[in-house]
Amino acid sequence: MYRTPGPRPIRVWPFQDNTIAGDMGVTVIIQQIVTYVITSTLCNWDLRHGTKSLTRPWPPMMHFPSTCRPEGSWLGVKMPADVAQRGRPLYMGNAEDKSRFVQFCLWFLRAMSTGSERNVIFARHITFRQRIERLLWSALQGLWWAVITFWWFWPISIAIVAPIFEHQDMRGGWAPPLIKLVYGGVLGLLTNPLIALFQVGAESQVRHFYPDHALWKEQQEQEELSLPTLPVQTATSATVKE
Repeated sequence: MYRTPGPRPIRVWPFQDNTIAGDMGVTVIIQQIVTYVITSTLCNWDLRHGTKSLTRPWPPMMHFPSTCRPEGSWLGVKMPADVAQRGRPLYMGNAEDKSRFVQFCLWFLRAMSTGSERNVIFARHITFRQRIERLLWSALQGLWWAVITFWWFWPISIAIVAPIFEHQDMRGGWAPPLIKLVYGGVLGLLTNPLIALFQVGAESQVRHFYPDHALWKEQQEQEELSLPTLPVQTATSATVKE
């Protein structure tokens, strides 16, 4: 697009032209979605082939709920039928006794800010549908971080580029692709390590490599002290009319 001369100028502003500002804004979103999928996949591949996880989950968000509903949900760690069978609700961490909205928000923060087995797209013995679901989940996490970091990456970058190229028509020159190259490279250097840490610090990976960690025992004891017992649902036999 940048190297092909056309009737429309290539400037930093305004948006109705082929603008550098608009391209940089889109790059933040697209690149982080793609980066999250690729980096999480590569990290989980390494974890299956010799690389060890961190010794503790990172970021430290185990006090946040691991499910959006104490009765269980497809979005959480257990389905409603499994929770009903076990006879007590799921532990909601710092969302205990809070409203459903607060529980969902705190779960969403943990789900978007940590790695999990849902990022293992090429896990063995899962269906094609499950792979697609995991791919979409990783892309959603990338989109979330794009939304969060957009307000830092884009304004700072524009503040650097605009004073230099604001009044120039850059059609046919090397400035636009070089700006894109440097911008994408810096963006990758800043986001890749963070995404990798999410994966090597995922609770599921830490549990796999350190199953006897005292942290799991502490968590189990806390859950047992916090959760009330619910009546177990049992199937009733149908009555036969005489």
